[in-house]
Amino acid sequence: MTIVLVLVLGVLGGVITTVAGLGGGLVMVAVLSVVLDPVTALSASAMGLVIGNLHRVWMYRTKLDWRSALPVIVGAVPAAIVAGVLVAWLPEWLIFSLMLMMGSLAVVRTFRKEPFRVPGWAGAPVGILLGTVSATTGGGGLVLAPWLIARGLVDSAYIGTVGVVALCLHFARILGYGWSGGAADGTWLYGLLFALTLPLGNLLGDVLRKGMDLDRQRYVQLAVIAVLLVVAGYGFVQDVFIGDAATAVAGPVR
Repeated sequence: MTIVLVLVLGVLGGVITTVAGLGGGLVMVAVLSVVLDPVTALSASAMGLVIGNLHRVWMYRTKLDWRSALPVIVGAVPAAIVAGVLVAWLPEWLIFSLMLMMGSLAVVRTFRKEPFRVPGWAGAPVGILLGTVSATTGGGGLVLAPWLIARGLVDSAYIGTVGVVALCLHFARILGYGWSGGAADGTWLYGLLFALTLPLGNLLGDVLRKGMDLDRQRYVQLAVIAVLLVVAGYGFVQDVFIGDAATAVAGPVR
């Protein structure tokens, strides 16, 4: 059953990110965190997202804006490695709380008439924040989007540049998670399944995006955010309240 869920999440993640420009990885991580555990979900998604973003970069290779991408990559890669090493020691309720926070920021971002703006010199600091957030929640798109929007990127240039930054970022995450040793058995299998299905989702998302105006893309973003908040909220409640209650009833493990 878990394998089927991973296959569905891989296609859905590719569609969401290609249509909305963000959110696919975050939804993949949130749902799989509830079924498995956050560290395994983060590790498996990172493996698949390397391939998914490599495919997306190839699709939009002529539109990449390297001047916007490189400063962010310089800050994001070391931050993602460090955060990836440390995430195995974070309690699950804290990771779900961070996911809820990122989802709430996504709501604000979606309803704002004007996008968040960042100064042009802020590429490396944005990258450090991006690497940290992505390695702990999978929600790096919410940090990266304002930077690219502030640089004036839209449509294919935006999607392609997101892809090249994410490609480097997710590779760095894999290094960090590998050194932490916190992922469960089966992570490589789930990562491989994501790698096979994300490109399919990219292609399907590209077809859907070409038939959508900006308002429809915004509806997709809102639907993604709603799913994220529900799933992350459930994971938080399950870990903090249901988990504690089950431990109290069962008694201490001897």
